[in-house]
Amino acid sequence: KPYDPERIDQSVKLGAVEEWEIVNETGSEHPFHIHVNHFQVVRAGVPPEEWTWQDTVSLPADGSLKIRTRFRTFDGRYLLHCHILLHSDLGMMQNVEVLGDGVEPCRPV
Repeated sequence: KPYDPERIDQSVKLGAVEEWEIVNETGSEHPFHIHVNHFQVVRAGVPPEEWTWQDTVSLPADGSLKIRTRFRTFDGRYLLHCHILLHSDLGMMQNVEVLGDGVEPCRPV
């Protein structure tokens, strides 16, 4: 779906730890990037203490990655997207809203 800067695609609570599976259904690699919040790529057979924190990872063609991220410091809105600008413009971009204590998700008008 086309990117809409007013749409909230994901809402999470400040302090949450989440695992997301990022799926690439295209035949091209994509540099996947999350603004503000770093993540770890969950790697099978590699102990968690060896995972590194990063903000961009190469999403393999016709593949997927599982990432673990924690929302511990910043609330508000920010982006996750493909770092190839044309791809972001075509819809490979979403808005994430991190909700502090007592804050309810924004609802579309």
